[in-house]
Amino acid sequence: MTVRSRFVVVVYLGLFPGLQALCSGDGPAVALRHPVPGGVSARPHEPADIKSFIAQLGSDDFLLRREAESRLIAMGAEAFDLLQVAKQDPDLEIASQAEYLLHRVAINWVRPEDPKEVQELMAGYVEMPIVDRIELHEELSELKGNAGLGTLCRIAHFELDESQAKLAALAVLGQREQHLSQTESIRARILAELGTSHRAATEWLRVYTDQLSDSKTISAKWLPLIDADISQLPGDDANLEWTVVSRLLQFHLDLGKALADAEVVFESLRRTVELATKKHEKESTSLAKVLLWTLQNEQWKALTHLENFYAGPIQENRILLYLVATARATQGNETEASEFADRALKLPTLELNERNTTASLVAELGYHNWAEKEWREVIAAAAITSAESMEARRSLAIWCLHDRNADQEAADLLAEVCDAVEADPQLKRTVLGDNDTRYLLSLLQTQREFLTACSLEARGDFTAQKEHLEKAYRLEPEDPDILIAMYRLPKSDEAYREKVANRIRRSVTNVEQLIEKFPGEPTWYNHYAWLVSNTTGDFERAVQYSHKSLELSPDTPSYLDTLGRCYYAAGDLKNAVKYQKQAVKKHPQVQVMRRQLEQFERELAAGASRQR
Repeated sequence: MTVRSRFVVVVYLGLFPGLQALCSGDGPAVALRHPVPGGVSARPHEPADIKSFIAQLGSDDFLLRREAESRLIAMGAEAFDLLQVAKQDPDLEIASQAEYLLHRVAINWVRPEDPKEVQELMAGYVEMPIVDRIELHEELSELKGNAGLGTLCRIAHFELDESQAKLAALAVLGQREQHLSQTESIRARILAELGTSHRAATEWLRVYTDQLSDSKTISAKWLPLIDADISQLPGDDANLEWTVVSRLLQFHLDLGKALADAEVVFESLRRTVELATKKHEKESTSLAKVLLWTLQNEQWKALTHLENFYAGPIQENRILLYLVATARATQGNETEASEFADRALKLPTLELNERNTTASLVAELGYHNWAEKEWREVIAAAAITSAESMEARRSLAIWCLHDRNADQEAADLLAEVCDAVEADPQLKRTVLGDNDTRYLLSLLQTQREFLTACSLEARGDFTAQKEHLEKAYRLEPEDPDILIAMYRLPKSDEAYREKVANRIRRSVTNVEQLIEKFPGEPTWYNHYAWLVSNTTGDFERAVQYSHKSLELSPDTPSYLDTLGRCYYAAGDLKNAVKYQKQAVKKHPQVQVMRRQLEQFERELAAGASRQR
């Protein structure tokens, strides 16, 4: 049967004024749009009755169809679930009419028994824009005592927009930790709202209620639901449905982690990679992200599953090999770690920038020895004044050579570029004419002077050290390490110390302004904390700002290192040791962090000894 034209319906209605009043915006149907107690008609209807009227929507008899429409509308929410099913009816007329009637059925979004705060949040829900509805889900989920639970389930049940219904369900799932202490009451409240609905959002909630009772065995039931949603994703990856699937995958991943189920974690991560590739992200890029996640969360069994499943791509990608190598080293398997790192180093590449990027990532992971080999490969292959060469030299000098106190070697490495540019006017014009190389040259010149100063300090030539620190300061007056070195300069006179103190105060003021301007940027909080804790100023605020940087960027090793220094400056040696240990654990090869930890531990032990 073909779908009948809405125009034909209008003509028929014109011949029967009574029916026109019934089905138009002026008759009883409009009255039914307003909520009725419980969202249903006064007399309960049997499912068989509802099914009968739905079947009647496909009748050749116009009057029977109109009668069925009016009866189904009058039934209200009672008819909703079966009308949802009817949208997939093979009779296109029935399917079309069911879709139409779903928009006419009155839903009681707010009920008398709902808490006052819920009623206030739900006011005007029908007219609420989509963006506001998404925000509403979060607000309902955050109400104390699970006050918004029933309403969220109601939205998952009756909201016509599938994505909105799923987001409401996800808001319920996001409260899993809070639900674990009262599983039976939560299950009962959820199930009471779902009725006979079996749409995707309510199926998620049904599985969730099962999971609350049997968390170990039920987790696998999520995978068919996830796969069903992935298979139905539209081509436009900006569509809200992509966000919904991503959040469902994240829930499944968090569930696997909480249950210590490596298989569940692996299946979540595998689908995360697949979803990213559907969004046209390179497989290697998305795989690097999930490997990094397993590394940071110490999900070793899941990592093994990923290694086996993606063996080919891993063996062909430098970054992926280094991530696996890092995992092996973290687990204490140094032999296998070295084997993977060697394979990574030997992989061919045509892009020197790729090596720089890889080396920086490896250094961030704390494995400077591997990073150093990559940077030296770049230096050997690149033109001396190329951006690739400059970047590799700067990174090698600071991350590796300075870290192990090889400051003169580091300075000489940078001097090769600086001297080459100064010796060749044409080359200088070329370097200064490019924004990238001009910026990098400036960094190299600054670091050359600073590293030379560090080398002179080690040799006891404090006069020459001061001269080079001044040169470095003129090039970059906001560099905290330069200011710290000036503050600690041995044998400086009172006038110079006051000059340095004024410079530090100016820099602190500038950083405070940047914090005010960019309150969500962790860099400036860490900058303030590092400078003040190593010089002079408000140590308590330095501790607060350091914690803020970690709040914005959790577990960052360099920020943990700063926090250790802040507590040391504030006189709290116990916490200084605590956070410095965390920094060293994350960056075991960074010598400057180890040296700082040794200092804190010595002074803590000495203080304890004096107390005895």
